[in-house]
Order: sequence, then structure tokens, then C-alpha cells
Amino acid sequence: MSEQSSPTISEGSGLAVDGVYPEPLFHQRLEEEAHRAFRMRAILTLVLIQGDTATLAHELRAGIRRMDVLGLWKSYLAVLLSEVPREEVSPAFADRVSQQAQGILRIAGVVNTEWQEIYFGACLLPEQKSGKIDVQQLVSGAEKALAESSRDHQPVLYRGPSRLVDVIRRDSSVGLVRYGDLHLNKDNYRAFVGSDSIEFLPKEYELLTYLLKHEGKLIRREQLCKSVWGYDHPGDSRTVDMHIAKLRKKLQSSRSVTIRTLKGEGYRLDVDA
Repeated sequence: MSEQSSPTISEGSGLAVDGVYPEPLFHQRLEEEAHRAFRMRAILTLVLIQGDTATLAHELRAGIRRMDVLGLWKSYLAVLLSEVPREEVSPAFADRVSQQAQGILRIAGVVNTEWQEIYFGACLLPEQKSGKIDVQQLVSGAEKALAESSRDHQPVLYRGPSRLVDVIRRDSSVGLVRYGDLHLNKDNYRAFVGSDSIEFLPKEYELLTYLLKHEGKLIRREQLCKSVWGYDHPGDSRTVDMHIAKLRKKLQSSRSVTIRTLKGEGYRLDVDA
């Protein structure tokens, strides 16, 4: 990245610069999100990253959700991740913690670089379902995890005051392919946007991978009918439209992947890195 294109971050302003909150305002957002997460019975995670703050912030914008908060904490870049409440039946709390932890590790992969060593520590709360979310405990846990990261040379996750080790290696990033903030698993019908896990039906997954393969190109409905469904006649284009609508709904949290309708022609998938 050239020096001219690197973002700048100001600590003296009361406003977010380039989407990165200065420390006082970030602390305010932290308090607000802690209150909201407790009210919604959601998991809240604070990530602290040590490295070239401006460059890291630039890299992270393409790898996190719109709702995730970027800010400064002391000399570190901070990321605040809030679990999205589910409309369907919520999985067990242990599974929710595991999903959140894997999302954190995927973010660690976004900021991983060869030109500088990155230290990455995170803390998530509550420790148990319906537990309290104490801001000071969240901060101290993230700072302790960051200190251990610099010692162990790997991302470190804390759950409250205890190091979280049971899920750190469960979902290897080897099978993930990144398209902006979308991480697509090649081995199953799942994808991730930040800490959000997305489940696709087989045909939805096949349609999405076909569109990603032809990123930026106009794909006509007849072409999708033939390539994805094996239909040769255009009368089945309603099936395509229905599946496109379902994909758009599932990809709402992504700010990188957009499926556009070209009226009277077909669809085009764009990825903004």
C-alpha cells in the first residue's frame, strides 16, 4: 500500500475518522453495546490488535460487518463485535460461543500479513447464558489476551477471565475462500461474514458459487437455468428469481458481495474488496 493511499486516524476529534472512533467515543460505544447486548441476551466481543493501526483499519473495513465498530484503544486498534439475535430457535450457548470464537479467528486471518507481525487478543462476554457484561472485565480480558498473543505468537481468545482453548482450532481456515467480507467454506454449504454464520441449501450454494465464479459479468437467467439447474427452456426462470431473492436475504450482513438485477437481462454479482 502506498503512503498516499493509507488512511489517517485522528485521536483529537470527537467524531469517527474514516469509520474509526477515537478512544473517548469508542469507550462510549462500548458502554452502549454492552447495555444492548445484555438486554438482547447476546454475546459481545472486544478485539484488540497491535500493529500499524491505520493500515489494519483499512484492511479490516472489507472484512467486518457494517454493524461492527472500529476504534482506538490506547495504542491498539479495537473492534467491537455484537452477536446478531436470531429469529429462529437459538442454538445452545456453548455453540453460540464457538461460532463467535470462530468468527474472531476469521478476522485474525483478514489482518494477517507477511510484512509485519500482528498481535491479536480478544475477550467475549457473558461467560454463561444471561450473564452480566462488565465493560471493565471485557477490556481487561482483551488486554490480557493481547499480551499473551505477543508471547505465544498466535491469536488468543478469552471468555471472561479464562483463556478459551476448546474451540480455537475446530474450524480451520484452510477450506475458506474469501470474497471481501464473505468467507465461503469449500467443504460444506456454509459461509461467514465476520462472526455471522450463514447456512445455504445445496442449490443456493451452487448458485452462489456460480455467480462468484463469474464475478462482475452479466449472467442471463437462461444461462443460470441451464448451468445450475440443467434446464434448457427459459420458462423456469422464476426458480432462479426465487433463489436469488433467498441469497440476497442471507447475504444482507455482507457489505462486499452484492447481487444486482440488470432489468430485462439477468444478474451480476459484484465484490467490493
